[in-house]
Amino acid sequence: MGRSEPLLSVVVTCRNDNHGGNLLRRMQAFINGLIGQCNRHDLDAELIVVEWNPPPDRPRLSEALRWPAESGACRVRILEVPPELHRRFRHAHRLPLFQMIAKNVGIRRARGRFILATNIDILFSDELMQFIASGGLQSGKIYRIDRYDAAADVPVDAPVDEQLTYCRDHLIRVNTREGTFDLTPDGVRIPSFDQEAATLDRDDLASADLGLRFGAGWYPPERCNGSHYRWARNDAAILVRSESASEWTAHFAMEPGPGLNRVPFMLEVRDGLERTAARAVVTGDRLIALTLPLRPGRTSKFTFHTTGGGQATPDDERILDFRVFGPIRAGQPRWRMPPRLWLRRLARLCPDWLRGLGRLSYRAMRGARIRQAEREFEERRRQWLADLAAGPIKTERVDRDESAKVPALHSTACGDFTLMAREQWETVRGYPELEMFSLHIDTVLLYLAYFHGWPEEVLPEPMRIYHIEHAVGSGWTPQGCAPLLARLAKQNVPVLDPLTVMEWAHQMSKQAIPLVWNTTEWGLADADISESVPGAPAARSNVELPAEQPEAFGTAAAVER
Repeated sequence: MGRSEPLLSVVVTCRNDNHGGNLLRRMQAFINGLIGQCNRHDLDAELIVVEWNPPPDRPRLSEALRWPAESGACRVRILEVPPELHRRFRHAHRLPLFQMIAKNVGIRRARGRFILATNIDILFSDELMQFIASGGLQSGKIYRIDRYDAAADVPVDAPVDEQLTYCRDHLIRVNTREGTFDLTPDGVRIPSFDQEAATLDRDDLASADLGLRFGAGWYPPERCNGSHYRWARNDAAILVRSESASEWTAHFAMEPGPGLNRVPFMLEVRDGLERTAARAVVTGDRLIALTLPLRPGRTSKFTFHTTGGGQATPDDERILDFRVFGPIRAGQPRWRMPPRLWLRRLARLCPDWLRGLGRLSYRAMRGARIRQAEREFEERRRQWLADLAAGPIKTERVDRDESAKVPALHSTACGDFTLMAREQWETVRGYPELEMFSLHIDTVLLYLAYFHGWPEEVLPEPMRIYHIEHAVGSGWTPQGCAPLLARLAKQNVPVLDPLTVMEWAHQMSKQAIPLVWNTTEWGLADADISESVPGAPAARSNVELPAEQPEAFGTAAAVER
């Protein structure tokens, strides 16, 4: 493979406005880490930095940052979008950077066989970079990954190993397909950040003396009719720890979910080496007992594996294969069948015509809701299309099941890692170029790509990305979401409604027609974009980063992209 076509193009966008606080420090850590790892793993890559609407009173990024004199395996290209192009767009006086349109500028001009759209405060694990460098990427897939948020004081000039060690030892939260979870100092999930769920989590579904924690694959706890439970998808993990016991026994009240068509299934519990540790048949009307081997004084990980799950759930984007009701208890507890199970058994005694009448009534009500939702969707869609400079273009029908449901894609923090082959990006024409705040636009791209027939692949552990924490309210975090949206509303900056995103996805699923939002001029193809390669004299290698002023929250320059 020649240098004219690297294996990977990494596309980011930025401007030197101290967005999120300590912007240059975070970006310097990203640059040092990426170039260092490309050289370590001999990954033929290019870094494309789209400098959008650079502030006139601050140095360009090529001057404000330290760049290696020889980038080695990773070339660096800086594309500059000047203020006069920025002023083409609506709300340009409120939004100093249109993040997704800026990324499209880089994606459109990328030369790599695969293109990764990410951000300037991300570090990549060694396992991830080694996988990419090994040639494991395949065309026709959408690659996603969990994002781990780490404390802001990542050592900028330290070797990559020290940077990654710092991130692993200073975790704040993790962003997964199931949602965002705070983490304990040792990296165990704290299930939810909202007050109601946090109240549930204090005793959760298990007593504290069981030593049980819920890992990946479990959704936050919910409460209904006085009982609380957790939904889970296939291969949901539990973490069990005991200081002295060599085995662990507990009783679970489990039932099949819509992901398994609510029929009984065989549950296979696997250990960390994928060996079967226990089996049980889950019917939903009795307790199951699990006895699992432990290593005293160490935490053991087990996964709940099922066969035949993963089916889409009507009116819910999550995959709900099964759920567990609390409390989970050790030993042989006394258990009374919940009223919902008595009602289910009673329903089996009803005549067939009565059960059929109930199903018919439910289908009629659901059909009316669907028709109403379709009418509302069409009305909202027309309004959006009238608001866009160019409406979406329908492409050819793809070979998909007309009854397909909307899958639960890994949309959490997807703007920090979306990786596809270059021809896939060109087919969907990049991110939808909506002249608004960037929130949820990256999710639209995932569904556009999925309904072109490309499956999503979530890269598993130990592959990770680490996000260097920024100021609260400058970007999306659980704690900063409310002030961020309040500031945007105060400044009349439009934001994409997540319900609208799901309506578009349902419409694409129903019609089996993927949409291409942009015209052939996407990525400012008609604009003259200047390109430069940063120089880095050896004398600058020890220069301290310039001092940055605090971000001016409430001003136009402070609005997150």
